[in-house]
Amino acid sequence: IMSGKVFAADGDIVRFSATANPLDWSSDDDAGYLPTGLQQANANDIAVLAPYRSNLAAFNASCFQMWQVDPDPAAMALLDQMEGIGSTWHQAAQPVGDELFFLSQPGVRTVGNAAGSRNLSSNDVGSPVDSLVQYALAQAISAGKLPLATYYPSAGQYWLCFAELPAYEIGIVGEFDLGIVGAPYLDSFQALGGYPPLTWRA
Repeated sequence: IMSGKVFAADGDIVRFSATANPLDWSSDDDAGYLPTGLQQANANDIAVLAPYRSNLAAFNASCFQMWQVDPDPAAMALLDQMEGIGSTWHQAAQPVGDELFFLSQPGVRTVGNAAGSRNLSSNDVGSPVDSLVQYALAQAISAGKLPLATYYPSAGQYWLCFAELPAYEIGIVGEFDLGIVGAPYLDSFQALGGYPPLTWRA
């Protein structure tokens, strides 16, 4: 809901209602649609809509678009479009301050960083936990569960949740070698179970 209108993805376009009337989707010069499908180099449907700095961010699986929205449809315009930056998890997109956090295949990314680097760069905010998010996402998809996110303003935290993931136990393989007092020591052992590869060192 932005600029007094309701926006909704419908295939490869984004429809919007009449201003201040969410039940009216057909009035001339008031309701209508954004031609997002004409601005992308693929045939994927729009999957994510989210506000970003008073504009509308629209994602499909492999494309990001940013639209200026207004109560007057004639004032709406495409501001930016980038291929290779996509998301299909609508409930995982959340505005956080001046950024828009979203979930992609590599992990959690932000529109601000992606727009600056023109790709889902590995130095974005979510990159330190990519392996954990990728594992949880794969488990959620196999279980038919959708990820859900929210923003916790008082703590400045973006929370990403994967419900009802299967529990697992972690064991260890091997044991530490004996050390010598006062001498440098390095050893490791592998985990049995969990998200591979898990390695502890001492």
